[in-house]
Amino acid sequence: MFEIKHLRSMVLLEETQSLQTCATRLCLTPSALSHQFKELEARIGQRLFVRKSQPIRFSHAGQQLLELGKQILPRIIEAEQALTQLQSPQGGRLHLTIDCHSCYQWLLPRLAQYQQQWPLVDVDLVSPSGFDAIQSLVRGDLDLVLTSEVQARGDVQYLRLFEFEVKMALPPQSEFASQSQISASQLQNQTLLHYPVPKSRLDLISHWPKAAPQRWKPVNSTSEMLQMIAAGIGIAALPEWVLGGYEQQRLLFSRSLAPKLKRQLYAAVRPDSVRLNYIQALCEQITQQATQRLTPPSP
Repeated sequence: MFEIKHLRSMVLLEETQSLQTCATRLCLTPSALSHQFKELEARIGQRLFVRKSQPIRFSHAGQQLLELGKQILPRIIEAEQALTQLQSPQGGRLHLTIDCHSCYQWLLPRLAQYQQQWPLVDVDLVSPSGFDAIQSLVRGDLDLVLTSEVQARGDVQYLRLFEFEVKMALPPQSEFASQSQISASQLQNQTLLHYPVPKSRLDLISHWPKAAPQRWKPVNSTSEMLQMIAAGIGIAALPEWVLGGYEQQRLLFSRSLAPKLKRQLYAAVRPDSVRLNYIQALCEQITQQATQRLTPPSP
């Protein structure tokens, strides 16, 4: 009556709340996905959800299939991984995402190195925009999430990778050049550059809840943010590994926050994946290379 693809589509539709986004994630056209839903409705003789509703409202039949998908899909992924391991202990699937904008600079070259060492592992780096990464991990769409945020839940295990310091990046001509640390009160006359996420998720706000810069300015990428700092357009709180090349060329300088802001980077995985050798290998590689300060290439 229904197939695994139908359950996967239903679960993803609930997550994305958009037929078009859901179709894109499934590598389908919106019309093909719509046809898939209509075909399933014809089979079961009932509507799955109310068209053009926002948020999407599922029918009783649609809700039943949705709940079934949430139960079954993670177990299917587990079985696939187990069978892959039996077939080849050097192979498997590693679909990961980064819940940390600045991690791209050091992760991409290290993924290339990892793939040379583990050629039988299907590695895919998924863009984190528009979906809940941890929910996708639990459901089985992802196998690993790099994050500095830990959620208290039993269906996810967080493997500690390394500790890092978040520093304030400042333009060369900044008035704070003579200071060893920056305090929250000194943001009052500053433009604070930040990634386009809710302010509640910014490391700086968790550290300084009452931070009140003169202006908040969202910036999409780390490289763009660094160039804006060097040009004197604003300042930003960034992980220390981002700043190395720019500081070496004196395009900007950094100062610790008062008090210092230290964070941990974790690999979030499902409990059944913790002992997979290729996941352990990536985590070990990241941890070992953290001792080299994860400095990205110079600009």
